[in-house]
Amino acid sequence: MPRRKLARRFEPRYGVTQEMLEAEAVWVGREFDDHLLLSSNDLLRMLREHQASIEQSELVIAERLAALPDRERTALRAMLARDFYHIATLYETFSASDHLKAAAGTSQVQVIRLEQKVAQDERLVVPFKEFLFES
Repeated sequence: MPRRKLARRFEPRYGVTQEMLEAEAVWVGREFDDHLLLSSNDLLRMLREHQASIEQSELVIAERLAALPDRERTALRAMLARDFYHIATLYETFSASDHLKAAAGTSQVQVIRLEQKVAQDERLVVPFKEFLFES
């Protein structure tokens, strides 16, 4: 059975339209939701791992670019800049989407509700005691 072809990813060589970015932003939203299932510690660990990988790739790319003649180096740098720009505009599109606004709105509503509940019911605050089993 052939693999299912997904609609994700655009082809920057032929240009990227806003409609393509919006379609791709839907997939970024799905991936974002998957990441929200992870713990904060797992997310921080993943971030550190990805940042370390980026630093390693930067070193390798810089070394390889330095070895190229000027014209080839400039062509490759132009392609990298184009691809970075497309990724940046994709995440810019996603950050302006209703999907992310809904996620931000939900967390603000929860904070407000918690603050209102504490204000309404002061018994939630445990009085300070110097000893654990003091009566």
